[in-house]
Amino acid sequence: HGDGDMGQAHLGPAILHELESLPSFSIDLPTLLSDSSSRSAEESLTRQVMECCSHAPSILYWPHIDLWWHTASESLKTCILMLLDDIPESSKVAIVAVSDCNLEILPSDLKSAFDQKTTKLHLLTPPSMGQRHSFFRQLIAEAQIPPEFKAKPVCAAARELVSVDTESSKNTGNGDEKKSLPK
Repeated sequence: HGDGDMGQAHLGPAILHELESLPSFSIDLPTLLSDSSSRSAEESLTRQVMECCSHAPSILYWPHIDLWWHTASESLKTCILMLLDDIPESSKVAIVAVSDCNLEILPSDLKSAFDQKTTKLHLLTPPSMGQRHSFFRQLIAEAQIPPEFKAKPVCAAARELVSVDTESSKNTGNGDEKKSLPK
């Protein structure tokens, strides 16, 4: 959670990428509403949560929970609260929920879905000017070096070796030529 535009839209997918060895199940509103195999969003939601629990250890991904909660019907809200409450504490299901606003702004009934003892919250804050300089320092230093003095990438050096080997093999005539590498 944190102020809008703090990178929340990128954080959720990055977490899922790091945990790609675990099965993940998304309960974002567009997925629930577009599920053609379900008659309702509630049915789709129930199926996703049940599948997630049956494939534990797994991840239940809930992006944009503030928008989700604001847009969802009362029956869908009740359904998610009941489903989350029914997941046993001993279950190995991680719920990754991402909010585009501060925790204080979220409705209390949504906040009640998360157990305060087991929930890990991470507040996104803007980086300081020093942190930004530190992050971009190497990139700025490399950009200031003139092109002819930049180190060649490893793949470019490998291509040069291959071209040298190819050229030297063409010089085989009567065997008197000396194979030399260009300097």
